[in-house]
Amino acid sequence: ERAHILLAGRGEFVPHYTFSHNREPTPDCRLPMDGPIANYLKAHHTPLVLEELHRVRPTAEELGIAEKMRQSNIALAMGIFSREHLAGIMLLGPRMSGRIYGSVEQNALQVLGGQLGVAIDNAQLFTEVQNARLYNETLLQNLTTGVIATGVDERITVFNNEAGQITGIDPAGILDQSINKLPEPVRDALRETLRTG
Repeated sequence: ERAHILLAGRGEFVPHYTFSHNREPTPDCRLPMDGPIANYLKAHHTPLVLEELHRVRPTAEELGIAEKMRQSNIALAMGIFSREHLAGIMLLGPRMSGRIYGSVEQNALQVLGGQLGVAIDNAQLFTEVQNARLYNETLLQNLTTGVIATGVDERITVFNNEAGQITGIDPAGILDQSINKLPEPVRDALRETLRTG
């Protein structure tokens, strides 16, 4: 009936995606990072199914978890793991058929959780690379020293604004060009650096 995907925020897991079949407003389902549901998922790495908590002799902690899940009308909580740490939690309401989440559904959900974990990893890595690139570009462009870098193929990969001021060459136009387009003293210094390492 309902699905929530919560991702790690500041001290809690915050809803980033919510779906309700009947389009009714869904209750706020934030969960503390060190709360009982998150701690259970970290410890067991398996889905937490409300109906299964009633079948065994539950501990006090599990009774607390069951009560929280009942209050929020959550039938299943599943951890989304990224690099072995809990990066998010998927919360599912009762099944529309009224049946419980059995082992087949739990296995399928764990595969989905693994794919979500990979997607979160990829998104975080992409963001880190983008941020590092922007930082480096900003840093390079604001240096008061000319910076020129080339690959072993003698193509220019970095040419900051100060290098443009010194040489009188447009920094944007020289990127990916051969070092042969540079003034002789600069070109010779780069060739010597490439030759000697």
